[in-house]
Amino acid sequence: MVNSGASPVHSFASAVDNAMGSIGGDLGAFHVHGFASAVNNAMISTSGSLGALPVYDFASAVNNAMSSTSGSLGALPVYGFASAVNNAMISTSGSLGALPEHGFASAVNNAMSSTSGSLGALPVHGFSSAVDNAIRSRSRADLGRSSSPVHGFAMEDVCGSFRLAELVAATNNFSRDNMISHGRIGFVYKGKLFDGREVAIKRVGTSTSNIKEFQSITLGPLFLTNCLHHKHLVRLLGLCEEKSERLLVYQYMKNRALYDHLHDKNNVEKGSTMLNSWKMRIKISLDASRGIEYIHNHLYSIHGNIKSSNILLDATWTAKVSDFGKVSAGTRHVLTEKSDVYGFGVVLLELLTGKKPILKNEEDGSTRLHVIDFAEPAILAGELVKILDPRVGPPGVNEVEALELVADTAIHCVKREGKDRPTMADIVFNLERALATCGNGHRSPEKIMGLLIAITR
Repeated sequence: MVNSGASPVHSFASAVDNAMGSIGGDLGAFHVHGFASAVNNAMISTSGSLGALPVYDFASAVNNAMSSTSGSLGALPVYGFASAVNNAMISTSGSLGALPEHGFASAVNNAMSSTSGSLGALPVHGFSSAVDNAIRSRSRADLGRSSSPVHGFAMEDVCGSFRLAELVAATNNFSRDNMISHGRIGFVYKGKLFDGREVAIKRVGTSTSNIKEFQSITLGPLFLTNCLHHKHLVRLLGLCEEKSERLLVYQYMKNRALYDHLHDKNNVEKGSTMLNSWKMRIKISLDASRGIEYIHNHLYSIHGNIKSSNILLDATWTAKVSDFGKVSAGTRHVLTEKSDVYGFGVVLLELLTGKKPILKNEEDGSTRLHVIDFAEPAILAGELVKILDPRVGPPGVNEVEALELVADTAIHCVKREGKDRPTMADIVFNLERALATCGNGHRSPEKIMGLLIAITR
């Protein structure tokens, strides 16, 4: 671990270098190692350390500056850069202080201005200027205002800081009528804030395990990115930790979880008609795959718990992945990106069959059967139609081709060995082709195996 406060200032550049070097991308024409080297050289020339400025506030300032731009840093999206810096900084226990805040940006600017490269669409001078302006606009007193650097950074700079009184009012004192669902760590309520926004408020339980899970969300390396906007990720709007209450405030997802529409008897009986379309089911699967792919390839992390209850649907039936950012350091050695792929394969089979992940064996009505064991034999035998969810109705000719592609993708996702499973980028590619095929008014001339290039290559 690098300690930016106690170690020479160039230790910070080393931490950034290690984080950036591990992803293998480059920042436009300017290589990532070159960037870290330029920062390193500039910082070595200073006599101070980066001192009293909390590391989280620095990462936040960088993130705010970067997120306000529309450019990308070469092949590396702007959020990915900020996330990489944030992860590097979170690994330190020091602070960034004795060097004036704008001095750091100035040092970077001087180093970068001597290069002829650019950071993607954003000129190098513009990058350092944006960081400089963001940091200059905040006083040192503001940057050090919280006794808890994590909460000071998260609540004030990226996510909202909510008062308990507002959330109590928003939920009518956590009324049962406002309750949406309950899960492992607490109850979720629908609320309406003073500004009129509808939100989902998760009220975390008071047990030790619940508190630890709350901390894994709010203190974890992905807390910053939970608060960023992505079309297919449920956004964390803020938190409240007041008295004995711990609450997380998320964007409200009007149409609840995919699981509810597929498996909840009460919900099904009320009529979940939007999912009675194969095209809609493929579209939902594509939405979710894009969210997971973003976590893997732009946040450089894993979800760790992909399932249909963690895929939520907004008012326009756009699917978003929820409950990410909680993978602990200990489980990272067990869970991988291919663990997420396996979980997503199960979700695809749920969408195809309408069955729960674990179901009763129809032959004897007592033993339990996994949806993989239920669906795989028919899919491999070319008899997919036999196990399709009857609530949707028989697929048209072009839909059959699209569903075969989805089914083959699902079977590859649940391969026993992780190395045999596709990447999420491959899956997104196949589902895009499936949705396009489903929308065609005539049978595509391409063969199914031809569409599976990304899976079988």
